[in-house]
Amino acid sequence: MGFNIHSFNFLRYALKKSESFRKTATIARQELTVSNQYIKKMLNLPEVIDYGEFCEKLLLTHFGSVKVDSYDYSDYEGATFTCDLNKPLPSNLTGPEYLYDTIMDPGSIEHIFNIPQAFKNISDMCKIGGTILHALPTNNLCGHGFWQISPELFFSLYSAFLLRGDNDSDLVRFFFVIIICVATDIGGYVFGKIFRGPKLIKISPNKTYAGMIGSYFLAIIFGYYYFFSDFIFLFDFSRFEILDNISFRDQQKLFIIIFLISSVSQTGDLIISYFKRVKKIKNTGKILPGHGGFLDRVDGIIFAVPFAYLLFKSNLFIF
Repeated sequence: MGFNIHSFNFLRYALKKSESFRKTATIARQELTVSNQYIKKMLNLPEVIDYGEFCEKLLLTHFGSVKVDSYDYSDYEGATFTCDLNKPLPSNLTGPEYLYDTIMDPGSIEHIFNIPQAFKNISDMCKIGGTILHALPTNNLCGHGFWQISPELFFSLYSAFLLRGDNDSDLVRFFFVIIICVATDIGGYVFGKIFRGPKLIKISPNKTYAGMIGSYFLAIIFGYYYFFSDFIFLFDFSRFEILDNISFRDQQKLFIIIFLISSVSQTGDLIISYFKRVKKIKNTGKILPGHGGFLDRVDGIIFAVPFAYLLFKSNLFIF
């Protein structure tokens, strides 16, 4: 579709929202179809600037970009990199140096037949906390590309990538950690009561190996479901069908994240139990009838949340 007035104003809005264009990638090399006069008017420039045939100079001059790459199927228009987005990104185009602050798709992905893989590739190219901008045909553009995109697709699709860290997902990631911690507590209590068995450690005599297994089991079940649901159809278990479109390697990464958070939550519980044992008290307070003090309820959470924060801010687990 090219870099037209709609794409230009979309970028102006993103810039106003303080999105970073420092390192930007475009899907296909995008021809600049908006006039130089219009750009001058909308950006309140003192004079008309010739930006050339493509959009790179515009981004470098007015949007704070220091690097603009383009990915296309061929080098016909001089794209920075050539690759087929119908297929997974080649190994020579993966790694930290190929992660971008902003990915721009002003009308390209509808021409890619394997659109699930294309969306996955675009997500893989985006930094944690980065931005993906799509300007795609929704309806009545007959004969244009393979697809006409429903806006609802993006709400459903990108819920599967919320852990990447876009600006609106901090709260979602926080609740992801809380749910894992709560599931860890519930699993430990239920499995420990039902199966009992050998004690786990002396400092907390109610902890058993069965409870530990139950903690991991329920944390993984709840963590996977929360991650792959769109938080609206909470009881629609068909949402797990999305696993068919997520690589086995990424599923392994999610498993490790949940396992680590659950482990830290259980460790936090044991640490607080140790201090209670040292002080010879059963609970840390009485503010919650039947449950003890507030600390007794959040002992695992206060350890898991900062750990998860560091985990998500690192580049160790990128989906």
